[in-house]
Amino acid sequence: LLLNINGAVQRGILVFNIGSRLTDDLAHKFQTHFQSALIDVIDQAALKAESGGLCTLSDLKEAYLIANEKSKDPIFFLPPGEGGAESYLNNIVPQLKDRKIILFNNLYLEGGLKNDNVQNYYTFETLAAQYIRYIKKIQPVGPYELFGWSFGGVLAFEIARQLEKNGDQISKIILIDPYFNYKKVIEALCQDFPKFQTRKLQDNINYKHQCNNDKYRTNAEIVLFKFSKIDKIKSKYLAKHEDEVLLNQDIGRIASYYNKTINNHIKDYVSCNNMKIIPLTSTHAKWKENIEDLSLVVKSIYSNSIP
Repeated sequence: LLLNINGAVQRGILVFNIGSRLTDDLAHKFQTHFQSALIDVIDQAALKAESGGLCTLSDLKEAYLIANEKSKDPIFFLPPGEGGAESYLNNIVPQLKDRKIILFNNLYLEGGLKNDNVQNYYTFETLAAQYIRYIKKIQPVGPYELFGWSFGGVLAFEIARQLEKNGDQISKIILIDPYFNYKKVIEALCQDFPKFQTRKLQDNINYKHQCNNDKYRTNAEIVLFKFSKIDKIKSKYLAKHEDEVLLNQDIGRIASYYNKTINNHIKDYVSCNNMKIIPLTSTHAKWKENIEDLSLVVKSIYSNSIP
């Protein structure tokens, strides 16, 4: 080896030892550049720390919960945008007593509320990489089964894409009304509604999710649930400020747009010969409270063939 670099924190001081077969002149130049680059990294980290730092899953009190830990056949549940593991505990989890269920908490929600760094840094792509580290610790090899609702559906999809890209096998991806190709939808609605809250919605993580020309090709079974109705925003939840009221109206328009699509634009992202699209009778927020819809979702987890 030409270079051998070892670093450690000793008595609160970061120390590096550099072994080298370079000439003295080259070794000195390398040491100078290495020290300069390291100082730049430390300066940037210090600035981030002053504004609250950047959270990872390891910073959460609980990255995940496990239900039915002694059971076999693990399935990984990804959280919706406005909740975490608790979103599934009192509804679908009791219906799956013989499945090992890993319920992830929401890094983007819990970390993002503390500072802007999480929301500025994380995309679905970078979030997926965080969750994959934990998935591989719990289940080192596939095939993997993933479940996600809304925000969690896009996250589950991105996790599956990255796992398969790295050679892992995915058996099933179950998605509850995720919003794909969000940028395309926003741009379409902007043409129809001049006062559409474009800037605020462009800050949304969904807007940043890339739709590449090279589609994700998978042999996994994909089950996509869509709703026949949309949730109504009750007046008591409407904001007092006009721009926030307009934003709520625009969120309703987005839901209405996706409700009218055939497949929530998932086929803009994926090529799959084993995809099922199943209608539900309730709404995006109420499916867990609907006995018939919940039964269909549970059936999709157990069945390899859904009518």
